[in-house]
Parts: sequence; C-alpha cells; structure tokens
Amino acid sequence: GALSPVWHYCCDLALRISLYVTVCLFFGGVLYTFRDKAPLMARLAWLPHTMVAVLCVLTACRVSLFWSDYYTRTLFYCLWYVPAALPCLVLIVHSSFAYFDKRHYSEREDHANILKFCLLLLVFGLLDALWPASAFLPVGLTLGMIVCYFQNISAYISRDELTDLYNRRQLFRDMERKTAEDKKWGIILLDLDGFKAINDSYGHHEGDVALQLFAGVLKRVCRGKNARPYRYGGDEFVIVKDSWTGDIKKELAEIRSDVVRRLQILDITKHKGYTISASMGSVTGNKADSVPDLLKLADAELYEDKQKGAAP
Repeated sequence: GALSPVWHYCCDLALRISLYVTVCLFFGGVLYTFRDKAPLMARLAWLPHTMVAVLCVLTACRVSLFWSDYYTRTLFYCLWYVPAALPCLVLIVHSSFAYFDKRHYSEREDHANILKFCLLLLVFGLLDALWPASAFLPVGLTLGMIVCYFQNISAYISRDELTDLYNRRQLFRDMERKTAEDKKWGIILLDLDGFKAINDSYGHHEGDVALQLFAGVLKRVCRGKNARPYRYGGDEFVIVKDSWTGDIKKELAEIRSDVVRRLQILDITKHKGYTISASMGSVTGNKADSVPDLLKLADAELYEDKQKGAAP
C-alpha cells in the first residue's frame, strides 16, 4: 500500500540508529574499562557487545548473510544467538561450581536460582534456533520471568529486610530439615551485648547500623565454612553449621573465636564510639529432637556466657 515505502524507511532508520548506538556504546565501554584499568574479566564481559556490534554492521551491509527473504533464515543467522548464549553459559558454569563449592554454602540458593533462569533461556533459545517458526524463545523468557517472580516472593518472605540475612521463618524451616537428616551439625545462638544502651545513647538509627555491621561480620565469618547466618529476632542471631570434618564441636568453637576476632577488628576500624560484642551459646544438632529444644539449650549456654561477661 501507500504506507509501504514509509514503513520500510522507518525500519531502515531504526536499524541504522540502533547500529550507531550499539557501536558507540561498545567503544565507550571499552574506553571506560581501559581508562579505569579494569581487570581482564571485566574486559572479557564486553565480548558479547563486540559480537553484537559486528553483527549489526554486517546486517546493515549484507542482509543476505542472515535472511534469504523476510521469512527464511540462512545458516549465518544462528550467529545472533551467540551473544545471548555466551553470558548464559558463563553464568551456568560459574554458578554450577559455586553451588557445589562448600565455601559458598550460604549462597547456594542464589546460585541455584541463577542456574534455573539461565538454563531456561539456553534451552528455549536452542529450540528457537532449531525451529524458528515455533517461537520458543518468548515462551522461555516468560517462564524465566515467572521463575524470577516466585523467587523474589520467596526471598521476600524468607529474608530479613534490615540485615539481608535469612529470617526466623527460614531458620526453623532449615533446622527442621536438618533434624530429620543423619548428619553432624550444630547451631550458635548470638546476642548483642549492650544493644539497648546503644539505642538509648545513640538513637534507634544507630542501633540499626550496629545490627547491620554485626550481620556483615556473621556473613564474613560463615563464608567458606559450610555455615549460614540468620536473624532470630531483635538483637539475636543464629548460625547453623554443617560439619565437614566430623568434629562439629571444634568447628563451632572455631566460628565463635572468629566472631570475637572480627568484632575486635570492627571496633578498631569503624570508630563508632561504642563497642559491638556478643554473648554466644552453641549446641550440636543431636542434643535434642526438636528445634525449640535445641534453641533452649543454646539459650541456656548463652545466658551463662553473658553472666560471665557481666561478672566483675
């Protein structure tokens, strides 16, 4: 019809604009990374952008490389899937190693979620490349977004908003699962010393900051130790530890010592005007048959530890 030349002109203009923008972004990103002396991995991340820029140029110059006509793709069209598949493959490999690495135990669920999303895109992208008329890729993207939505909902109800640690609900869920397993594990119950005094003297905002600092210490302590920190409630926290040497009592003692050491370093580096310390009580998983009983035993030891700290 009469609109056909206008339509083709608009499509051609949009293609050329996208081409110029892509190329400019690519070279701008390269100059930025080299200017800031970014590491090699940061520069390699621009490889898909390089491929997209080259493909845009080839598409503008030689459309016949990718399409025989408006409905028939040629062999070279599959090159368009490479820039999209490459980051997915990198994420799949990285998340797979991280998922099975005990040093990233507390981050296993995050890596599992990344794997689910990337595998969906990769599988449906491959199906789309093999059967282009079936439009598998939009289905894969839709399923991936649905998975991400439910993962975000799950994270919202299982994480503490202030500290970004797993919350009480997730703690009980994980501990109940572990009580049914025939494995050696244990918990450490931690309570901040003098937290009320921090709130009274410096305000509740500073109290929140103290909780966040303490949560950061627990994250660093648990990293690489097959352990996971939780916020139990208020100024109480719990660390759940799976044994990887068989001597769970020794491993719990090492974590407690590491917490004390890192809190001392925190007091030296932060200069907050107050000291962040914690009383702790630990118990192995075979000491009781239920989660409340385990927490009661840990709380009794924590009370003894707090009394020792309060003694002159």
